[in-house]
Amino acid sequence: MVLVSARKRAFLPDQSNLKSFPKGEGPSGVRWLTKSWVRDGDAALSPDALEGADLWRDPAVKSAIFISDHLLQAFRKAKIRVNLEPKKCRLIGR
Repeated sequence: MVLVSARKRAFLPDQSNLKSFPKGEGPSGVRWLTKSWVRDGDAALSPDALEGADLWRDPAVKSAIFISDHLLQAFRKAKIRVNLEPKKCRLIGR
């Protein structure tokens, strides 16, 4: 089990293709919901995603853990099985 306590505010809702619902602590009181049907490129992130922790949560996105490509590749190289279905995010403003 891994505890993910790092938080970043890098999610860009206006440029993402995710469903929202009006509740929670996200921008304007809206939280964003991710499900297994999310495809590569549906989530857009600001360049802030590249700074700091390689494994984090964004308070605006419910039930999502973000992992840097650097960390994901390191897991794969070390043959560490990650029970995630990682999806590529789009980086906006870089």
